[in-house]
Amino acid sequence: IYANVSTFGKPTSTLIDYSGILPPIQDLAQFAMGVGAVSAEVDQPSGVLRRVPLIVSINGQPYPSLGLDTVRVFLGEPSYTIKNNELGVEWIRLGRQDPITTQPTSELPVAFWHEFEQISILDPMPEGKVLIFGVTAEGYSNPVPTPTGPMYPHEIQAQQIYTLMSGVEILRPDYTRFLELLMILVGCTGILIAVYRLGTIGACVTSIALLGASPAIGYYAWTNSYFFLDIIWPTVAGVVVFAQSSFNKYYTTYKLKEQIKKQFGTYLSPAMVQKLQDDPSLLRLGGETRNMTFLFCDIRGFTPISEQYKTNPQGLTELVNRFLTPMTDIIMDNEGTIDKYMGDCIFALFNAPLDVAHQEYMAVKTSVEMYKRLEELNAELESEGLLPINIGIGINTGEAVVGNMGSDQRFDYSVLGDSVNLAARLESQTKAYGVKTLIGQETKDGLNEEFITLELDNVAVKGKEDAVTIHTVLGEEEWLNNNTNYHIEVKVHNEMLKLYKARQFDVAIKFCEDLKRCF
Repeated sequence: IYANVSTFGKPTSTLIDYSGILPPIQDLAQFAMGVGAVSAEVDQPSGVLRRVPLIVSINGQPYPSLGLDTVRVFLGEPSYTIKNNELGVEWIRLGRQDPITTQPTSELPVAFWHEFEQISILDPMPEGKVLIFGVTAEGYSNPVPTPTGPMYPHEIQAQQIYTLMSGVEILRPDYTRFLELLMILVGCTGILIAVYRLGTIGACVTSIALLGASPAIGYYAWTNSYFFLDIIWPTVAGVVVFAQSSFNKYYTTYKLKEQIKKQFGTYLSPAMVQKLQDDPSLLRLGGETRNMTFLFCDIRGFTPISEQYKTNPQGLTELVNRFLTPMTDIIMDNEGTIDKYMGDCIFALFNAPLDVAHQEYMAVKTSVEMYKRLEELNAELESEGLLPINIGIGINTGEAVVGNMGSDQRFDYSVLGDSVNLAARLESQTKAYGVKTLIGQETKDGLNEEFITLELDNVAVKGKEDAVTIHTVLGEEEWLNNNTNYHIEVKVHNEMLKLYKARQFDVAIKFCEDLKRCF
């Protein structure tokens, strides 16, 4: 009952081995026209049966499966031919039939989509057909999971036999894994390039197209030639790469923005930093003409202070930082922008790059708060045995060009204009006039009596033909409440100023002596 089996090529040990298996009972075997092994192994970890071996090894000898031997008997073929290669079984041929290509283990993918007629054992047996007997009573036979659903063992045998007889060949050659690996590499590489080189929309569209390519290729190969490609791993790998690369890109971008915000936040107002993040086009060379208010603040008598730190330059740096930090906070809290630090000097501007309502008031308010904070700092320094810090502040309002200025390699957000130069000169003149703050006429005109100011002089500024009227800031409403004779004192001051402008200096000096007792 056993068919002749011939092999050529070097035999391999890739066949599923069932050593010690017993042959059929002789009383039954003598009536059989063939005999075959019933075996199958499900895929892991899915637990689904997709293929069955056509040849197994029993006690070192090759034997056909039950389905294969059934087809041999049905076709009337007397023998098998097995072709081996360096990987294992290459193909199996029944007599003079066409070779059946298998996997190296002789496993054949089964086409589980066929439907068969089922009859009762009590019905007449049809002729010229393959009959497979099986039990379907519940509890006597357990269905086996397949790609198209659970099937009884005899139904699986029917699917295997029909696959062999119909000539349907599900192709999965040796190089299939290489193709699947190539799909993974191409898809993942394309997704990486798209994510890191394209914008958000372009990266998403390209990645979706690459992720859909694997199922499309697998569907085309299957519907046209039953070529089976496992698209699960290329798709899963693509999704993982897209998710990971997208997270890396946006996390890196987020960290970079945070770093830029931290760095620029020490020089620019938070509103400016946010505006640059929202509109990167602002980071280009060029500028615009705006009406702005400028504030210069400089330490007076810095040389005696620095002499305390001849042997400790680092200590001088720490002192300057102790001064600059709170002053910077005050400027930014009042919507100002730090243009630059020049040693112990601060240059700030208001109404750029964002509009600042009542810019003159905000600038003068900043100067008043800076002096209040300086009193606290000086109290700390005196308690430490250090010299106090004195400052002078100059404020002016006018038009200037503001924007990114410099070269293509490096540029800063800064301003240019005569009104800026005037603010710097006003700051330098505070010591000569013996006042804390000097403001220009345009700044004075922009105030709505929020601060008490006094006109001091008309000064000639380099580059201008007309003299500039300058004022000083006495204080806010609190100062007025503590100086009930304010109006009388201002009247005396104005009389003194008239005498001063008329060059009647002797009389003006007498008025000044009286005013010293008032202010």
